[in-house]
Amino acid sequence: MTKLCTLFALVLWLGGSAFANTDPTNEKVGRLHFQAGEDLYRAGRYNAALAEFKKGFSLTGRPAFLLNIAQCERKLENLDAARESLAGFLEADPDSPLVPEARSVLAEIDAALKKRAEAGPKKVTPVNPPTDSSKNGNAELILKEPIERAPTPVYKKWWLWTAVGVVAVGVGLGVGLGVGFSSRGSSFPSNHTFSALNQQ
Repeated sequence: MTKLCTLFALVLWLGGSAFANTDPTNEKVGRLHFQAGEDLYRAGRYNAALAEFKKGFSLTGRPAFLLNIAQCERKLENLDAARESLAGFLEADPDSPLVPEARSVLAEIDAALKKRAEAGPKKVTPVNPPTDSSKNGNAELILKEPIERAPTPVYKKWWLWTAVGVVAVGVGLGVGLGVGFSSRGSSFPSNHTFSALNQQ
């Protein structure tokens, strides 16, 4: 674990020189991904940090990113991927001052992978043992307890939004008619006008 932290700290320390010979645009964007990955790693958000380091590596091709990628993979217990990244670093930058530390971490990963292989795959116990129908390929998974659905929130109910729509249309229609009639005065003829028209 100490070697892991030391290796990551060294990569962070050497991060400034890791961008020396790249395209200026890729250098700037790569540095942003590096800094974002560093912040995410320190916050314990290893999946997000891994994504940032991979983006930075794809832009710059800098081997130091492979060390950071390996650290994230190791934290996520993806030892095969961590090993692959460390091996890629050793191949891409065999003259780096980080090679001895990287080899040491690689040896630790190899030992952990060997131990995992010796332990064998994890045994998964099915909820229900297979029945005779599984011989025909028609096995059914029967849960011991029914899955309870969470109640649907009110704002996701269809009737609420239908009622809101009807009220909105009604209010809009009422306001529109009210404003229309009040701005023109009374546009309906009064009874007085009808009676005057009938007498003529």
